[in-house]
Amino acid sequence: MTSVDSQLSGGPSSESAGETHLALAVGHSPVIFYTASAHGDFPLTYISRNIESQTGHTAENMLSDGSYRDRYIHPDDLTSYRQACKNLRAGGTASCRYRLRLADGGERWYRDELSLPVDDGSVLTGCMIDISAEMAATETSHDLRRIYQDAVESIDGGFCVTDSDDRIIACNTFLVMSTGFGPERFIVHPRRRLD
Repeated sequence: MTSVDSQLSGGPSSESAGETHLALAVGHSPVIFYTASAHGDFPLTYISRNIESQTGHTAENMLSDGSYRDRYIHPDDLTSYRQACKNLRAGGTASCRYRLRLADGGERWYRDELSLPVDDGSVLTGCMIDISAEMAATETSHDLRRIYQDAVESIDGGFCVTDSDDRIIACNTFLVMSTGFGPERFIVHPRRRLD
């Protein structure tokens, strides 16, 4: 019987081959998988080896020191991470975002999907997903909105922007103040209200 045959028939090598294939798949995944104690400071009990290719931190370092991971989570984000872990109940899930300092000193944003399995309430599971590009795009969008708003506010006189149905979608403070009405009188209403 070949090894493929024994794997298909549930022979002796199927479990170890399955574990090997799973480890191979996880190692090439963009998601970092881990388990941690559901108590105390939630020390890691397992972390996938792709932690090193994505962050520069080795699995050995992450596992050998219970506080290693926490030293690399941004101080402003550590409390919300721990709170998400503390709030988990058996069968429950939570999600949080945090910045993780890389081994080379850089930083990445991660969304962490946490769960506490019903059958083992002493171990929480997590998967870290790199959302750095998403966070950068959001920041760029906010920056562009601020630049646009600053430009609109700098116009000397009343100014409004309308959509294709001639409804006002934005106006500057000068326009609002010169009419004596609040922006709610104009926004989403036809421009003729200005007359």
